[in-house]
Amino acid sequence: YLEANSWGTGSSQLFFSQLGKIGPWQATDFADRWFRQPNYPVLEISILNSSNQNFYLNVQQSRFINTNDSVFGSESIYPSPYNWTWYIPLNCIFFVNGSSIHQQKFYIGTQKYSELIDDGKTEYDFFHCDINFSGYFSLNYPHENWIAISEALNDQESVFIPVDRSNIIHNLFMNAFTSRLPYKELTQTLIYLIAEREYLPWKTVNFHLSQMISILEYKEPFFEVASYFDYFLRTIENEVDLWNPGGNHVEELYKETILKTACLLQDSFCLKNASFLWEKYRPYLTDTMVNNTFPSYVKKLVFNYHLQNTYFAEDWNLVYSEYSKIDDLSEREKLLEALTYTRLPWFLEIYLQRLEDDLINFFDKIKFLSKNCLGREYAWNYIRANYDNLLEEFGLDDPRLGQMVIDVSSTFETESLNYELLNFITSTPNGASLNARYRALEKVSINLLWLRKKSQEIMEAFGSPRKNIFI
Repeated sequence: YLEANSWGTGSSQLFFSQLGKIGPWQATDFADRWFRQPNYPVLEISILNSSNQNFYLNVQQSRFINTNDSVFGSESIYPSPYNWTWYIPLNCIFFVNGSSIHQQKFYIGTQKYSELIDDGKTEYDFFHCDINFSGYFSLNYPHENWIAISEALNDQESVFIPVDRSNIIHNLFMNAFTSRLPYKELTQTLIYLIAEREYLPWKTVNFHLSQMISILEYKEPFFEVASYFDYFLRTIENEVDLWNPGGNHVEELYKETILKTACLLQDSFCLKNASFLWEKYRPYLTDTMVNNTFPSYVKKLVFNYHLQNTYFAEDWNLVYSEYSKIDDLSEREKLLEALTYTRLPWFLEIYLQRLEDDLINFFDKIKFLSKNCLGREYAWNYIRANYDNLLEEFGLDDPRLGQMVIDVSSTFETESLNYELLNFITSTPNGASLNARYRALEKVSINLLWLRKKSQEIMEAFGSPRKNIFI
């Protein structure tokens, strides 16, 4: 495409014509299915033993939405010109006795699809699709296939490469969140994490846990979720020197992810070590002649979680002083984020007062503050009290105002906060933020429904394996 159009302007039609075909489909038709339909597909996949004793892969695709109550789930807002049917290349791998014996690519072009697996004569123990995590879609399997995958992981996790283990974890979390699977199935499979020492699977765990904990942090299920993962994390902490640099960049990313997950779950060892290392790091802030030997990922964790748990005003002021002096934008952002981790309200008051004096990167400052459950309340009150001034400063049509509302409200989990959001939206002008405001309302309603329906299930699912297996 670049050679054919080296002196031209960007042209999607020319780009697709250069691509030619994707599988059996014209590239233009393939792209249309993905660009002109909102959301993405979820595939329900199973193996069917037909009446002629041949084995087929059965696939049924539909639109993935978090909840059927979604206002954006309505066809009247975002209709589909293709009746929620995507063109999907699907790579699957099939296993017998724990070993991979067949790999096959399928081209899914209809809502219901069936194709012979190889010659159709082999009965497989289990299968996994979307190998190498290359597809932009979600997957679900029958219960017995999930059980077989779980057993294979627990027997020997290397039966799947790290990126496929990451894919399995992602789909388990997504299916549990949307009630396609019970959380118990998720926790039974994740027991294999006791042996997981690769970066990508833990990165996926951290991503989904961060979303869960942002809503559960002050709720009853938090203890069970944190206790469940504590066993895995403590085992890794005892085996791996997480706080010191070493290994290649992927190994350092793995260490960072384990520590981020442990501190996120308020692991006592992680939090105590963060404050212990703060005392070693303090000289680097007070004496510019002292060289900093801490790896960057350790520095960020130490700053964030020490400030979360300290009661010393001097420490917070020291970080703020460093933030005010430093020119490096990346370092300034890290220090700004650390300042918002404090759980002490008077520091958050100071943060907001100084925010009014410096509106540069205003939306980033609000976003960081909103990640702190206590800071979220301050940010929300500040926005409501100063919204007219913000409109005057940034303009009604600045889309960042809508994203700001999403950032602050995305973890709202009570009826009173939902009412406050609704009242704010109905009493202030929309401007360019109408859809963002709808999304904010939708996210809060999903949070409330999820908590109402899933809290007890989460406590039982994360509590039972820990009690029955770990102890």
